[in-house]
This record gives sequence, C-alpha cells and structure tokens, in this order.
Amino acid sequence: MVSILIVDDSDVECTLVRSIIAKNFPDSVISIAHNGQEAFNLLAKSPADIILSDIMMPVMDGLEFCRKVKNIPSLKDVPVLLVSSLYQLHEKNEGFEAGASDYIVKPIETDEVVARVKVHLSIKQNHDELKKLNKDLKAAQEALIQSEKMSAVGSLAAGISHEFNNILGMLKGYVQLSQQKSRIEEVKSFLSVMVELIDRGEFLVRSMMDFSKGSVSENKQKVMLPVLIKKVLVLMEQMLRSKCIEIEFSDQTVLEIECYPNQLSQAFINFIKNAMEACEESSIKKIKIEYGKFIIGTDGKESAYIRFIDTGSGIPEAIRNRIFDPFVTTKGVISGGDKSKSGTGLGLTITYDIIKKHNGDVKVEKTGPDGTTMLVCLPL
Repeated sequence: MVSILIVDDSDVECTLVRSIIAKNFPDSVISIAHNGQEAFNLLAKSPADIILSDIMMPVMDGLEFCRKVKNIPSLKDVPVLLVSSLYQLHEKNEGFEAGASDYIVKPIETDEVVARVKVHLSIKQNHDELKKLNKDLKAAQEALIQSEKMSAVGSLAAGISHEFNNILGMLKGYVQLSQQKSRIEEVKSFLSVMVELIDRGEFLVRSMMDFSKGSVSENKQKVMLPVLIKKVLVLMEQMLRSKCIEIEFSDQTVLEIECYPNQLSQAFINFIKNAMEACEESSIKKIKIEYGKFIIGTDGKESAYIRFIDTGSGIPEAIRNRIFDPFVTTKGVISGGDKSKSGTGLGLTITYDIIKKHNGDVKVEKTGPDGTTMLVCLPL
C-alpha cells in the first residue's frame, strides 16, 4: 500500500487526478490538500510515498512547498511531481531547481500521469530498500567490530590479571619490608615505590576499562597519540613478555589527534598481535612503533603516521595484495595459510575499516623475510 498526496487549489483538478490514481493504483491511500501549507500539515501527521503538486496556489505555492519538502530530512527522498499549466522551459527548470523529481504539463494525460507515478514509486521503493540494506550492513559491521573487540578483551584479560597480581605481590613485599624498618628515611623510600606501583595498577585498570566499555558508536575525541599507544602497550605487556618479544617505543614527541579512541586502540592491538605472531619463529623478536607527522599532498595538510615494524617472517607473496580482504589470513587453511595455526582473516579487515572510518589510510610499506612494516596515516 502506498500513500499519495495531491496538492491543488482547484477542486476540479483534484478530482481528476484522484480518479486517475484511484483507478490505476487501487491499493493506494490518497490525501488531498489545497495549498502547500495545508499539505505540510498533512505530511506532519502521515508522510507520503509520492506527491503530485500544482504550482500556482494561494498561501504557499508549489515551488516553495517543494523547496521546504526537500529541506526536511525525513521528507527529502519523497518524489515531488509538479503538475502545472506552466510549460515554458525556464518555468520547468525553475521547478527542477526547487527539487522536483518530474514535471507534468496540464491538461494532463492519464497514461502520462500513470507512467510517471509508477516510475517514481519504483525508484522510491528501490531507494528505500537500498537505505535499509545500508543500515543493515552498517549494523552488521558494528557488531563485527564489537565482537572482535570482546575477543581482544578476552585475550588480554589473562595477561592483565597476571600483571595485576605481580603489582599486588610487590606491594605486599614492600609493606612487609616497611614493617621491619625503623628508620623513617627507609620507610619513605619504600612508600614512594608503593605509590608508583599503585599508580601503575590504576593506569592498567583504567586502560582496560576504557577499552572494554567503549562502543562502536562512541564520539570522536581529541587525544594524545603517544598516550593512546602507551595504554595499548600496557594492556599487552604481559602477552608480549610471555612471547619474549621486545618492544621499542618512545613517547617523547607530543602529537594530538582527533579519533574514536577505543576503535583506534582496537586497530593498534590488532597490528601488534599480528606482529607478535609473525615474530614467533624468528631468532630476533622485536616490534618497533614509530609515530610523527608529515605533510601530504600539495595543499600542505598535515597527517599523523604510525609505523608498526616487526622482525617476523613477512607476509606470503600470494596474499600480499589481499591482506586487508575478508578471510585472507596467514593462519589456518583459509587462503593457503599455515594449517598449524588458527585464524579467521577478519582482524586486519576490521582494522582497515576502522582506519578508513577515521578518513585515514593503511598499507604494507615493506615486507620480506626480515620483517614487515605497516604504515597507518591519519588526518590531523
């Protein structure tokens, strides 16, 4: 069932158009308005699927009505067919400039009205279905990102628990030592170390909470890039230590970016996890993270860059050009990967989508038997 709105100050014209619509579109719901303002009142109560409007009307003419319809987000996709005795080319152009989808010249022909209404109803239906599909795809993508994040939280949890237990163990040791000392200077020294351990514990918990609670619908924020990377490294420290992987990172440079912090953290975690896995069989196990800014293009715009450099075995040549495609992986049997390891091939796809959502870019800058460099560029 479709809803059709007819707008014309002439009762004769309204009756004529209504009879044509009723005969050829028997399942339609037809509404009548005699000027643009009256039509707006009807649309506020019940949106239409298509509108046929005269131009020359009192109170609010068809051109002004059309412009206002197109300025309302919920109505801008509704096709407006102008039905008028104005037939000059400049008059038609004025109608199209106002946002009209089509133009029918009076006196109207039944076949023409029916054909044009059918075409625009079909276009509207296809457009609505495409919008729904895009909405469903977006929802699916957000669910996938959230699922990958929860998987990352699970992977990090054991390491963070171990790290927190280490902090508690050291705190207990320093408390016991303090109880055995009588000199105030020694006690103060131990208290200073304990404060540092507590600060580390707080930072660890806060980093995990920030990462786990953030949703895919979070708002953009201005953050310090080195602080964001440092939080990720704190979360992954135990995991890196268990694999005997050395991390090289210096946070001396101040660099602020605008981003979705939790999503970008997720992307960084995926890069580091991939680099860790690439280093497993290497004699030198090292991941270096560099960041900075550079000018890109001829307009002088600055961008931030982040490099993830590992000493792993590199990306197999067979999948280098498809590394960001879904289900392409160096692990598992999918895409000819290592069958002794498991992998879905979605981590880098999700990471790629996150970087693109930031209007950034990511690419394999270098890869070979001595390691891989992933380059991420983000607008400043």
